[in-house]
Amino acid sequence: MIQDSYLPSSLTDYLPFDVASKLSELPEEAQMEFTYEMSRQEKNLPLAYFLHFMIMGSYGYQNKWLLQLLFWVTFGGLGVWWLALWFLIPGQIRRTNRKNAYKVIRRLMLKYNPKRRFSGHKEPKVDTRQLVKPRPLNIDVNPADLTINNLKKGYMVDHRMRTWKVVDEHQLDWHNGVTDREFHLVSDTDSLYIYLLNDKAHQTVLTMTKVNIFQLDENLERQLATLNRPSNVLSFNGEQYFRESELKGYLFEGFDGDQVRQWFYYSADRKKVIKILHVGRGGSLVATVGQVVGEEEFIDILPNS
Repeated sequence: MIQDSYLPSSLTDYLPFDVASKLSELPEEAQMEFTYEMSRQEKNLPLAYFLHFMIMGSYGYQNKWLLQLLFWVTFGGLGVWWLALWFLIPGQIRRTNRKNAYKVIRRLMLKYNPKRRFSGHKEPKVDTRQLVKPRPLNIDVNPADLTINNLKKGYMVDHRMRTWKVVDEHQLDWHNGVTDREFHLVSDTDSLYIYLLNDKAHQTVLTMTKVNIFQLDENLERQLATLNRPSNVLSFNGEQYFRESELKGYLFEGFDGDQVRQWFYYSADRKKVIKILHVGRGGSLVATVGQVVGEEEFIDILPNS
């Protein structure tokens, strides 16, 4: 997977998400070739307006010569058609550029990765959930003194003078050998996530809530498609958060695992956190925001009777 984009902003502004996603999977050489081809084929909106005004030639500029001839023969629909095009040309140019982008990316997919197609032959899908299993966890259990590490689905726990029930749990096994765990808690109509972040020598406890990804950055999906990573800095509630290294691995719910990538963002004082989770190849994005807390905030942990 590439980590940087070689595409100018003039292209990424109108590229369809699926084209940008496929392009991000290709090597640097293919991206540069795409940029070169599109620089030759890309239609320019100011030039289209200029040709329309000077010689009524916007259709010819888009290689739509049958429409262009009809436009000339009818003198631009006796002026009505000519006037209407002043409002229609931006959409026409955008669609023409998208159409050209599809043609170029299709050729590059065949050239640089001949097994992949937009249609026709498809490679058999491999269910990675059958190939990987969650790592075994060696967690000490003292029934008389359960800790946050002993949480399981169905357990009850007190946090900040409220009783919460664990309704779901996930294990995240990262390729660097570290394993994190996440628990989904509910209390009445409120929802909370506990994330146990490990670095082999130390465990950090985070409490988090879900937010819409577009509350963080409206271009987040496009950044992942074109740059293969989110931006370095995110803002939330007027405060900046700074991205740290990417984690890759598997998220397990029981014994079913999905490939995931994850990014943490920390505030300047490292007390507040944003987590971006990308589930599956080209899959969903999940964003949570929260803070670092102490393990002592979770007391009276009990199995659900």
